[in-house]
Amino acid sequence: MNTPPKISDERSLNVLLSALPTSEWKKISDVCAIVELEKGQVLWEAEEKGKYIYFPISSLVSLMYESEGGGSISVSSLGRHGIVGTSIILGIKTPDRAVVTYSGAAYQLGSGLVRHELSECGDFHELLLKYTHGLMTQIAQTAICNRLHRLDQQMCRFILELNDELQVETFPLTHEQVASMIGVRRESVSLSLSSLTRQGIIETRRGRVTISDLTKLRSISCECYEVIRASRDLIINRYRAEHRS
Repeated sequence: MNTPPKISDERSLNVLLSALPTSEWKKISDVCAIVELEKGQVLWEAEEKGKYIYFPISSLVSLMYESEGGGSISVSSLGRHGIVGTSIILGIKTPDRAVVTYSGAAYQLGSGLVRHELSECGDFHELLLKYTHGLMTQIAQTAICNRLHRLDQQMCRFILELNDELQVETFPLTHEQVASMIGVRRESVSLSLSSLTRQGIIETRRGRVTISDLTKLRSISCECYEVIRASRDLIINRYRAEHRS
């Protein structure tokens, strides 16, 4: 068995881990490994008993829900603010699958170790429960957005979320990929991206999107982006205020 790489104090690369008190982070880091996640890799399958929980660092993972007809839609993009594997935390199976959208690094923790740490580290347990509550809010808000708001507003929210999670202004993003994740026709995506490009808000070139005007991007996005971001930040800030190390 390969020995997991030793982790230095780079927890700030994942916002949730950075919120842990130093004493608890040291306990967690001793049993974590840094792994590389590849685009298209399935980390969590519907009704599967997961082996690992992941804290993305530079990678992005989409939480996908599938219909009985075989269609799928992304209900959450999990990056440096997120955790993949909340079923372990909840202790139940959930009808979702987690697929790597962008290759990159993540902290990996075995599910058995997670359960042990949850019982031993009260702060860690509380943080994951708070995060899970916030994730449910995000999923609900995304469902509202997909149902009620214009496609250009959804597109802006989606791009802003990628910017938050990846901390870059240019990222690979094809029309087919967006259509699959948002759950709309590719032709509609092409029209929306073209409109944003003409307005000077983004640039598109060879399957890549670059944010040109972040202020305009935020002005066009619906309120869902701010609702999700504010809810996420409130949970983390409250946790930090209550558990200063």
